[in-house]
Amino acid sequence: MPLSTTGAFDRDTAWLLTRSLLTPILALCVYFWTPLDDDKWILSAGLGVLATVAVVPYAFWKLGRIRAAVHPLGEALAVLSLLVSLVIVGFAGSYYSMAVHGDQFPGIHTRLDSLYFTVVTLGTVGYGDITPTGQGARALVTFQIVVNLSLIATLIRLLGRVAADTRQARLG
Repeated sequence: MPLSTTGAFDRDTAWLLTRSLLTPILALCVYFWTPLDDDKWILSAGLGVLATVAVVPYAFWKLGRIRAAVHPLGEALAVLSLLVSLVIVGFAGSYYSMAVHGDQFPGIHTRLDSLYFTVVTLGTVGYGDITPTGQGARALVTFQIVVNLSLIATLIRLLGRVAADTRQARLG
């Protein structure tokens, strides 16, 4: 299914695909460069949680843009890329901060460990090599699982539906 209503691969489609690919890269750069190790770690962890919570209003705000976009499916893909990146980086930052500044995650020693744990949890794989031991860590992981199962699935369906309906209305 083409990303545009015209079926053509144009400059706008290329920009949407580029945005979709660069968003996770930029999010990872911010994650690895954010000061989660120093005295301001609680601020960084809080920003991680805020990024995760901001996904809901942002998604609803972008629905209008998807409806008005020349390439609604491409715009939906770009929005989904940002939403998933925010959820992953938000939780990974919080997990890393909890691990470095407490004993909540004894298996997390690096930012990559935290990112790995977040993606494994997001994918509902759960290898068991990193386990939350503290109550705060377990509460946060439980929250991520609820976000994973409800929010992300709902947002993917909603954004995809709006984009597909917009595209169909323009073609039909």
